[in-house]
Amino acid sequence: MKKTHYDNVVELVDALSDDRAFVREFDGRLSERQFVKSLIVLRTKAGLSQKELAERLGCTQSKISKLESSKDCELGFGDVINYSRSVGHDLRFLLVPSDADVFDEIELHACIIKRLAERFADYDYVTGVIGKFLADAAENLIRAARNHAAELRATETITTRPRRVLPESTFVGKKKKMHSSDANGTPVS
Repeated sequence: MKKTHYDNVVELVDALSDDRAFVREFDGRLSERQFVKSLIVLRTKAGLSQKELAERLGCTQSKISKLESSKDCELGFGDVINYSRSVGHDLRFLLVPSDADVFDEIELHACIIKRLAERFADYDYVTGVIGKFLADAAENLIRAARNHAAELRATETITTRPRRVLPESTFVGKKKKMHSSDANGTPVS
C-alpha cells in the first residue's frame, strides 16, 4: 500500500520520483531558502501582504517580492533586520564554531538559558510565578530529552565523549529578592 501522508515536500517528491539526482537537487534548492521561508511565514502571521509590508518599509512591493524569492545567502543584513522589525520581531544571531558537535551546542544553549534566567530574575516577579515557570520549563526539557533518548540509543554511532560537568556557577545567577503573593497575584510582605 502506498503511503498517503508525507511529513514534508521532499519526502513526497522522493516517493513519487525515480530520479535520485532530481530529488537531491530539489532538496538542495529548498534548503537554500529556509530562512527566506521563515520570513514569509512571519509576514503572513502578521497579516500583511507584500504591498502592506512594502509600505511599512518605504519600498516597492516588487522589492519585497524579490527578497522573498531570494536564496538565504543573497539576503542583506539591513533588509533582514528591517523586514523582521516590520513584522514585529527582533533578529538575533547565534554564531556556533564550525567544528561544534551537538554537545557543544547544548552547552552553548545552556549558557544562553542561564543569561535569560538572570534577566528573568531581574523582573523581580512573585515567587510563585517564577517557580511555576521554572517547573514548566524543566518538565518540557525533560520530556524532550526522553522523547529523543530512544533515537539516541537506536543510533549508538555517536562517539562517546568524556563527561564534562559545568561548574554550578555557570547556572547560578545573582540572588534576587523574591516577593510572595496571594492567590490574586498581589504582593504580600
